[in-house]
Amino acid sequence: MKKRDKIYSPAVIPILEAIWEASGYLWSHRIKAAFPLWLPWAKQRFHITEQIRQQLLSISPATIDSRLKNKKCQLKKKIYGTTRPGTLLKHQFQITTDNWDVTIPGFLEIDMVSHSGSSADGNFIQSLNCTDIHTTWTETRAVYDSLAALNAMKDLYRNKLRLFHNFFQPSIKLVKKIRIGSKLKRVYDKPKTPFQRLCQSNHINKDKLAQLKNIAGILDPFALSKTIDFKLTKIYNLASKNKKIYGNVGPVPYSVNNSLPSILGLHS
Repeated sequence: MKKRDKIYSPAVIPILEAIWEASGYLWSHRIKAAFPLWLPWAKQRFHITEQIRQQLLSISPATIDSRLKNKKCQLKKKIYGTTRPGTLLKHQFQITTDNWDVTIPGFLEIDMVSHSGSSADGNFIQSLNCTDIHTTWTETRAVYDSLAALNAMKDLYRNKLRLFHNFFQPSIKLVKKIRIGSKLKRVYDKPKTPFQRLCQSNHINKDKLAQLKNIAGILDPFALSKTIDFKLTKIYNLASKNKKIYGNVGPVPYSVNNSLPSILGLHS
């Protein structure tokens, strides 16, 4: 069998790996969708010819998976958590679980995430995630732990991480479900960032959208990623100290700031 010729420049793979790592190890379909957003800033860090740029933009998700296979094997690790599906609230409130037909911003999916590591003993941070179903724009707040760790998480969520997620991390959305005999087929849209979905919506305040476009034009995803990693290291260190020093400290009072509607321009 004739061996296929390599069609990618040797310089392509290191750039692919750099963007993949800085983006937080996005899935291949998502990282491919992120290339147009990251490449203008990658040019400031790598020598990217027009040929290399075209190869990065045309590379398939399957090839991305293949070229990153060794890197992924090195990064494999077990993820722990305490979040479990519950039934109590389902019996108390009328809810819907099929949200793919939402066509305007303003309907939220809310979830609590535990940051307890491999053990749920003692004191640790919980994160409250609020995601707009239509645009996938996400706002996150830290709600427990010591005051120092709480403030560090709040600073991360309210600044660098929210910008990084909403402007540079494409996500996929469930479009519809199709019943085929006994099987259920899920159909998803193409990966887009929450900001890209905002731009395509006709229900967003134009002035606030213009402000977001100005912000998007000056954000450097590589710089954001580096700052996020630095802040996360500080938070991890605080978490380790809290386990030893504070023990089981009670929750710090925190009021959720309902800022998402104003951010999306749903209110004048």
